[in-house]
Amino acid sequence: MDKDTKLCISIALKPGITGTALHNAGYKALNLNYIYKAFSVRDLEGALQGVKALGIKGCSVSMPFKEEVLNYLDSVDEAARRIGSVNTIVNRDGELKGYNTDITGAKAMLKHLKVNSDASVLLLGAGGVSRAMLCALEQEGFSNLAVTNRDKTRLEKLNNTFIFNSISWNERNDYKADLLINATSVGMYPDEKSLPIRYQSERNFSAVADVVVSTQETRLINLFKEEKKLYAPGFIMSLDQALEQFKLYTGKDGPREVFEKRLKALIKRN
Repeated sequence: MDKDTKLCISIALKPGITGTALHNAGYKALNLNYIYKAFSVRDLEGALQGVKALGIKGCSVSMPFKEEVLNYLDSVDEAARRIGSVNTIVNRDGELKGYNTDITGAKAMLKHLKVNSDASVLLLGAGGVSRAMLCALEQEGFSNLAVTNRDKTRLEKLNNTFIFNSISWNERNDYKADLLINATSVGMYPDEKSLPIRYQSERNFSAVADVVVSTQETRLINLFKEEKKLYAPGFIMSLDQALEQFKLYTGKDGPREVFEKRLKALIKRN
């Protein structure tokens, strides 16, 4: 570190170690004069004033601030504004602009699956990740979309922004589509044996994408893998959204192999 070292940070109520590990590994690999540090924050507005005052280059945003942070930014990327959630802030000469790199991660999952845009999709969940998924699907030309969620109110709110066929949570096990996307927390550590659909309902789908990343292959992913069907684990989304953040902060492509190796090690340790 020296007087020219650029600082990037992450803010959350309870910060994890993933961002710190990946970004710092990337800086080291490319010999960039950057450092990344996670902070536990309770005063969101004060933290963002600090980002401006200290000339902090970039700021990642985690729970529970991804929606509230829109109130304190100078500008917001159109896609991030549409989904109402920001996970990445870039400081350009004191002007803070918000982005959502989960959209990039979602597109990476779709690309991995090589599913045509005319495929039918069932999306489970109506939270922030679901919004990013719907935005990615929309941008990639998918239109045959169905969404279900336990909370009908959240589902109705989501339907005010995106066009899709809303189905009840109880219908999900009998619904048939080309692609199933799990954007819920079902299957996440420590409930790794849980499934978001009934066992054997995977037969209703040709491919699956699961955003859960606490393990490289969830039980849902394993079901499709055993049936020799296409699958995209949450690892892909996590990796590509981090690489997009890195590029926004530094202007350079992140070292994918370094990020991938580090992320796999972190998941395995969990």
